[in-house]
Amino acid sequence: MLHFFIRRPKFAMVLALIIVIAGCLALRLIPVEQFPDITPPVVRVSAFYPGANAGDVAQAVGGPIERQINGVSHMLYMESNSSNNGRYDLSITFANGTSADMAVVEIQNRLSQVTAQLPPEVNAQGITVRKRASNILMGISLTSPKRSHDMLALSQFARQRVRDALARIDGVGDVDVLGARDYSMRVWLKPQRMEALHISTDDIITALRQQNVQAAAGQLGASPTPATQLQTLTLSGQGRLDSPAAFSRIVLRSNAHGGMVRLGDVADVALGAENYQINASVNNTSGVLLMVYPAPGANALRLVTAIKRELARLSADFPEDIRYQVKFDASESVQSAIKEINQSLALTLLVVLLVVYLFMQRIRATLIVALAIPVSLLGTVAVLYLMGYSLNMLSLFAMVLALNIVVDDAIVVVESVERLMSDSPGKTALQATREAVTQIAGPVIATTLVLLAVFVPITMMSGISGELYRQFALTLCAAMIISSITALTLTPALSALLVRRHATPVTGGFARFNRGVEALRDGYVRVVGYISRHAWIGIAGVVGAAAIVWGCYRMLPTAFLPQEDQGYVFINAQLPDGASLMRTDQVMDQMYQQLAANPAVEDVIKISGFSLISGTNASNTGFAIVMLKPWRERPSVDELLPAMQQQLARIPSAMLMVIAPPPISGLGNAAGFDLRLQALSGQSPRQLARISHAIIMAANQQPALQRVFTTFSANSPELKLVIDRQRAAMLQVPIERVFATLQTAFGGTLAGDFTQDNRLYRVQVQNEMNYRQRSEQIHHLSVRSNSGALVNLSQLVTMEPTLGTPFLTAYNLFPSVSVNGSGAENVRSGETMRVMEQVLRDHLPPGYGYSWSGLSLQERQNSGQILYLCLAAMLFAYLFLVAQYESWSMPAAVLLSVVFALAGAVIGLQLTGLTNNIYAQIGLMLLIGLAAKNAILIVEFAAKRRAAGENLMQSALSGARRRFRAVIMTAVSFIIGVIPLMLAGGASEQSRQTIGVTLFAGMLAATTLGLLFIPALYLHIQTLREKCHRRFSGENPHKNKKDKDENAPSHR
Repeated sequence: MLHFFIRRPKFAMVLALIIVIAGCLALRLIPVEQFPDITPPVVRVSAFYPGANAGDVAQAVGGPIERQINGVSHMLYMESNSSNNGRYDLSITFANGTSADMAVVEIQNRLSQVTAQLPPEVNAQGITVRKRASNILMGISLTSPKRSHDMLALSQFARQRVRDALARIDGVGDVDVLGARDYSMRVWLKPQRMEALHISTDDIITALRQQNVQAAAGQLGASPTPATQLQTLTLSGQGRLDSPAAFSRIVLRSNAHGGMVRLGDVADVALGAENYQINASVNNTSGVLLMVYPAPGANALRLVTAIKRELARLSADFPEDIRYQVKFDASESVQSAIKEINQSLALTLLVVLLVVYLFMQRIRATLIVALAIPVSLLGTVAVLYLMGYSLNMLSLFAMVLALNIVVDDAIVVVESVERLMSDSPGKTALQATREAVTQIAGPVIATTLVLLAVFVPITMMSGISGELYRQFALTLCAAMIISSITALTLTPALSALLVRRHATPVTGGFARFNRGVEALRDGYVRVVGYISRHAWIGIAGVVGAAAIVWGCYRMLPTAFLPQEDQGYVFINAQLPDGASLMRTDQVMDQMYQQLAANPAVEDVIKISGFSLISGTNASNTGFAIVMLKPWRERPSVDELLPAMQQQLARIPSAMLMVIAPPPISGLGNAAGFDLRLQALSGQSPRQLARISHAIIMAANQQPALQRVFTTFSANSPELKLVIDRQRAAMLQVPIERVFATLQTAFGGTLAGDFTQDNRLYRVQVQNEMNYRQRSEQIHHLSVRSNSGALVNLSQLVTMEPTLGTPFLTAYNLFPSVSVNGSGAENVRSGETMRVMEQVLRDHLPPGYGYSWSGLSLQERQNSGQILYLCLAAMLFAYLFLVAQYESWSMPAAVLLSVVFALAGAVIGLQLTGLTNNIYAQIGLMLLIGLAAKNAILIVEFAAKRRAAGENLMQSALSGARRRFRAVIMTAVSFIIGVIPLMLAGGASEQSRQTIGVTLFAGMLAATTLGLLFIPALYLHIQTLREKCHRRFSGENPHKNKKDKDENAPSHR
């Protein structure tokens, strides 16, 4: 079977062409994204309780909903936010692999069982359930440069013409319109006029609901009718009003003499905005900002392309003086990273081919090796597409590394053919190829099986880290399998056709290079002989390398993923408690002026009235997205963050935090750790706030931590209203009517709907702004008693200044506080989490708990797995080798040499200051297979020479000498091939540098040190095995075996 393709070369070529064609087709169809689908699905539940404060929302809305949803299938955790503006948001995070659609259905089913327990005002507003990732994908601004369209007009255009169109695109989870002024018929009450005309808010609400109705009057002449009925007429009338003038004419009271009090007599009616709680601008230009959130599992690059295409189509019909701009695109860093990786792939290909040519010194031989590359890589793309995977950073990294690996098998075949033709002048290329394939088929298969075995444990991992490992492993395994198939099919066929005997001796530079390699080989053999004759050196080398691995690995700083420069940063603004939205706007304007002077800043999107960190609406908070200039035109984010923080420290009236985005979009809102402090024993928000601030103060005193903070506060100024219930009963005033009056005056009440441009909007009743400014204006309100008299609230309500919370959060049903922070310079996330946990152990009193969330939770779950994975990988590799060679001893010689590669890798990571993250761990796993691959080539040849009757020392040195050039060629091509990764810059540089340094240092150590010890390890282990065999069987298994087939494996 091994010689079939040598006899049928065109068959091998056709097979290779089919693989290439399939790969080219897959390359056009396969999706491209940053990471595999690893972000846990998130379902969001939103509700609104008009006029309620955070405590009311949490108790009346959050409590029933969360208790009902708790325990839904595959839920990881849930977190809710209840705000003082009546907003309620609940995020339920599910385990990876959960269907977001089914999760939505199950949550909706559970919500249907709890709606009866919710306040009627909440049900009237509606409860929304969406599957939406937490990360913002795009920010699109709509502006009117000539200011011919006001904010109301821009808002309606954004809602009707842009938002709805974008929401229909497959993969869009949600589109928020920030800063929008949605239409609302605003009835602005004048309490003094109402009191003078003896009108209460109840009178107005009742009149609005009775006189603004959707009427259905029926038909005249509708069946059944007499036989003489010849016509049917539909009856219609204006039931629902549609203009401020029509609403102003609503009659509130009339008498028999024709006297009337109309709504316009006690209120100003105008077409205004539904809410004024958030302001948005781009580069200090007011407008509407559309924030696009992807659906769980959506392909970001494909989705961005579809959105931009749709925007281009829509803009062709935009009215004059309305412009759109894509000011934020989270996929730009992904596109730049993939572009950089592709450049690394091309550079690596060039470097590898140059190294191969340097060693092969023949164009034909180099061409044979080069042809194996597209077959293996394109075949891998086809396999990924058929398995439903994408091309992402993990699979592209695997491609870059596979490029260095796939040439190895082809090099071994071609080098063996040329060596056999050189050693035996009478052999033809066909004969040499047959013999070479027979010799190297075993090593090729063995090295492939070892690499596959290394990644077997990875496929068993679960969670995000398991999916990241799995995608890399499957890509590399596919490339290795196809590479091995190519090495045993196409490469021999081409070798038999193209390899020619050297007609003339090599001269010039190549001759000097060959002499240098031969001299290096001779020196190498002498050193190997010395080490082999002194067993203690081999033992000391292995033990020393193992000690380095253990010691240095424990000292490496840890992180789940490296913090990359993604081309933008976030800024969270926190003003003093109780600050108005106007003050927040002023601070955000000052922030923009500071940032505009920074040459690294491209655009600034700023939002007042919303906190990115807590995800809540509050008048004293704001956030900004700062888009940076291209990577090559500015310093890195690591350099910019401290400078920008220092720049913004000039604004004393607010706490401004410059924060990098999280490494994985959708896992948290910012870089650094993500912690939740929980009140487990019913403590009050004030107690929880006091404990959390004590923890934060202690944490910020730790040298390893910096900028530990929370946005939670229990010091927001409030007025507590105390109602004299006894007096209210005496005056026949229902308590609910008192609160309804207060809600209408200061929070607004929904009093019906109206139609505008074939869309339904809300009618809202609220006091005019001049009557909502001072506390004493509460006493100007009146409420109607059951007897019909108007009772002033000054008779029923007293006020007490107090402190409260602008928002409340709950994590897995318990009241919680979100705490964020980061490590000091050169302190990585793993260490910051350990220090923070120690702070919590020292300062967190009984009755309180904590939980990690977001990416921190994933890092904690991944912690400590790599050592077990390495041990499992070596065990699987060992068992595969035992099965391959029917020997328990030879695999030990192979795998003991791996410690030198691991030692080199951890030393390289230590010297460069890089972290032990997923990319480093992937590199360590790969090194086990690569180092074992080099050892197999030497040990197997030595074992065959021993089986042929050579003494142990001679067989060990023969393996070292005969395989030196092939091993050095493959090792050097790999080491030089990963240099582009090690020296990477721009987007994703940390990821590429980490895996590049790990593999470069590891393979360098495996080549310079490991190769010296491999023959000695074989010699000593084989000596020990034979001594044991003689003791128990009384004979030497290798005596008188010179006539044994050289290719038969030794049985032990």
